[in-house]
Amino acid sequence: MKISGKTVMGAMLLTLLSAGAAAAASQFPPGWGGGSHWPKDYDFGAVPVEGAHDKAAYIRAHANAAHNGYFIMTQCIDAESSRGQRLRLSGRLRTVSASAGQLWMQVYRGRFALTSDMMYDRQLKGSSDWQRREIVLNVPADSTRVCYGFLLNGGEGEVWADDLVIEKVGFTVPTTTTFIGPVINWGGGLYSLSHGGLGRMDDR
Repeated sequence: MKISGKTVMGAMLLTLLSAGAAAAASQFPPGWGGGSHWPKDYDFGAVPVEGAHDKAAYIRAHANAAHNGYFIMTQCIDAESSRGQRLRLSGRLRTVSASAGQLWMQVYRGRFALTSDMMYDRQLKGSSDWQRREIVLNVPADSTRVCYGFLLNGGEGEVWADDLVIEKVGFTVPTTTTFIGPVINWGGGLYSLSHGGLGRMDDR
């Protein structure tokens, strides 16, 4: 992956993803995590692939995966340095016979999402070459955490991600907010998907 003219947070994200690119299949890159109700239905990791600038992260559904399944890859950062500002998550996605692939980002206060875009209105479906996608969200003054990543929504095909960058932008850049409400509720608990797996979020 290449780094050019990005913020410190963007450089950190690219470094983490690139550092984990040599990991074996079904291992998260260092600093990343994720999950699913159907974890055994998916492979994931980061490897060299044609068209990537270095190595790309991927999520791949097994042939017998549940049709209504999903797998999400995620990283979270502290929101303190971005409060009252606007963040953009951008990256390149590629899909192969995919039910749907997309970026996602949510800004939290404790256990509740204040702003969110899961990119349901801009999914990549079927097979597509590398395409740039982006999400832009406000970070309210009482935010505690920003989480972001990409996912394969459904039980078909694969999605690849490269050149993921999170950076501060001016207020002239329009937001893409599509949802405001609670974070993903799995099994009656509210969770953050970070640091190598599922971990319950603390109230902050």
